Amino acid sequence: MSQGLSLANVITRFSQCCLSKNNTGKQLMTEFDHLTNTTVFTDAYLLYAKRRDFPKISALQIERVADYYSEH
Repeated sequence: MSQGLSLANVITRFSQCCLSKNNTGKQLMTEFDHLTNTTVFTDAYLLYAKRRDFPKISALQIERVADYYSEH
């Protein structure tokens, strides 16, 4: 990832330039790669996209994470 660019920064940059309700997971990771001049996001997506052993995350948990990162 580009030096000094945190995940929160990548998401912020994405929301400013490219956010669309029509993005698929793969499209989102491709955009993140483009913003960081890497393939780290697509590589991780391809590795984990089909896994079924992730924990279930509620809408409330997602909201709390979003609130946290919007403040930091």
